[in-house]
Amino acid sequence: MENFNGIIFDKTKTALIVVDMQNAFLHKEGSISQLGLDIERVIKTIEPVSKLIKSTRAKKLPVIFLKMCLGKDYTDAGILADVFPPLKDLGHCVKGSWDSEIIDELKPEEGEFIVEKSRFSGFYNTNLEIILRCLNIDTIITCGIATNVCLESTVRDAFNRDFQVYVPKECTASYTEEMEKGSFINFEFGFAKIVSLDDVVNSLLI
Repeated sequence: MENFNGIIFDKTKTALIVVDMQNAFLHKEGSISQLGLDIERVIKTIEPVSKLIKSTRAKKLPVIFLKMCLGKDYTDAGILADVFPPLKDLGHCVKGSWDSEIIDELKPEEGEFIVEKSRFSGFYNTNLEIILRCLNIDTIITCGIATNVCLESTVRDAFNRDFQVYVPKECTASYTEEMEKGSFINFEFGFAKIVSLDDVVNSLLI
């Protein structure tokens, strides 16, 4: 057990989940940028997320990457294709495409987990929970984008499965400040503990 500024980690039971740090969401040539959203706010997460990943790797904590991946015909996209029709035309997160790949700065290393999903939550119709249970994980540090969509959906589902969740505030962002603030209010209400990146890194280094 480690304790730093009120944060307690049992490193044998803690994992990092990295949510949707993909070209689609973070690259200027990605589908979200082509859709017209301003990606500058989310690009700022790359450096702190990289620092977080390096710190967890140094302590040999499991690192699990989530990827939004959809079939080319979008038959597995459900109502997403109806809510955001242009995404299909842009080839948003089509499995095997450049758009769906994790950005070069954060490429998974050998032995790390990659979980593909077709919905906002990393737990929906995936093997994420199986991986966590098999690793005897009860605490999750999570980061990624967007705060109000895939990260919040994953955090809520983790909470409902009795995982303790920590969200380093510098390691997530939404495309607008209002959306991001709304999610942090929800997290603080009870779904997760909002912490600083430095507090997490320092507690892992002890």
